[in-house]
Amino acid sequence: MNEISNIELNRQFRVLNQTLSIHCFLRDRYLKYSFILDIIVLLCSVILCATIFAKNELYVFLGLETGNSQNLLGIFSVIIFFVSLLHFLVKWKEKSEKHKDAIKKLSKTLSLFRELQKEDKTWDSEDRHKLNTQYWQSMRNIVEIPEKLFLKMKAKHIRKVEVSKLSDNYKGCPIFILKIIVLSRSMKGNYKGNE
Repeated sequence: MNEISNIELNRQFRVLNQTLSIHCFLRDRYLKYSFILDIIVLLCSVILCATIFAKNELYVFLGLETGNSQNLLGIFSVIIFFVSLLHFLVKWKEKSEKHKDAIKKLSKTLSLFRELQKEDKTWDSEDRHKLNTQYWQSMRNIVEIPEKLFLKMKAKHIRKVEVSKLSDNYKGCPIFILKIIVLSRSMKGNYKGNE
């Protein structure tokens, strides 16, 4: 059996942290998209239900002609149908759940790495094989990060780490200012990007 080096475990530790962060971003993104679609369906459904049996006086009160109000109800019906189909096709809620599952698995592995890590940021030789095995099991058994989003999400993770470091040094500074500082540094080429 090949001996796993501390250098390799440090790389795995960084990758775990980054991958966990990316899955958190994606879980939240897909959940937000799904929520927005749910709100659109709910809003259009409420408007449709509230006005479908309304008398002509309501439409006059709202400044609508009776003929136009029927067209408006038809438009809301089409929107509900379209958004429902879109929700079914994109499956953002299911994608969010898959990333949530990945977060659970990666968090467990990351916790094990942290638990077994010594003060000098290394691991005992008897723990290295166990950690390496756990790392690869976790990485193989989770949903993949979409290739087209990977670099964008990685950059977001690196900025998050840098903002966190600045936040430790400047505790009272608003986060949006720290984000501007990190973005400014990255554009000037002064951005270290170390995790």
